[in-house]
Amino acid sequence: EKLYRTRQKIKGIASILIGIYVALSLATYSEWDPSFFVFTTFQTRNYGGLIGSYIADLLVAFLGIAGLALPLILIVYGIRRLTGREGHVVYAAGTLLLVFSTAVLASLITETFQCNVRRAGGIIGSAASGLLVTLISIPGAYMLLLAMWLFSFIMLSPVSVSSFLRKTENSPQELPPDSAGLPAKEDEEITPLIIDEAQAVEPLIIHRDTEMHTEVSDSLL
Repeated sequence: EKLYRTRQKIKGIASILIGIYVALSLATYSEWDPSFFVFTTFQTRNYGGLIGSYIADLLVAFLGIAGLALPLILIVYGIRRLTGREGHVVYAAGTLLLVFSTAVLASLITETFQCNVRRAGGIIGSAASGLLVTLISIPGAYMLLLAMWLFSFIMLSPVSVSSFLRKTENSPQELPPDSAGLPAKEDEEITPLIIDEAQAVEPLIIHRDTEMHTEVSDSLL
């Protein structure tokens, strides 16, 4: 068990460091740095060096904007290894679905609205968006990609939708506050206010007698 935990911590630290390195390489990416598609004799300006330049260009070329998600995925994976959380196939599938749908959606948006953004979805996004538009038209492609995008977030969410709905239904409802601004108690008994009929009628009779006496006095005067 101790050896297993040590291996998991090593994997977690390595994954976090690689994620930071890839993020630094993508942040300082330049299309004029040497890469698989560019040959130049100029010095590499990427902070990740020559390897970082190749990695960044490869991610941007194939995934476009979606390539930015790779360092975040690596860092999250490393944190999960350090905290001892077990991996699950659903998380891996949700991650792949999120990256793919983001690349295709970015490419579809730039092609639909004629945005001047190069390789927004990369080679994969451009090819997949063109195929979807041919098969199910532009509105159908948008609906399918948005559904895939939302479904990927559901797969990556630590709380399932069914358990969330169950907790919402089973949660006790709060009682409305009373007139004093304090929450009402369930077992509090309400004491009815009883008014004696004689006490309620007596002031009215006196009041009427007083009015009649006043009217008689005024008439005599």
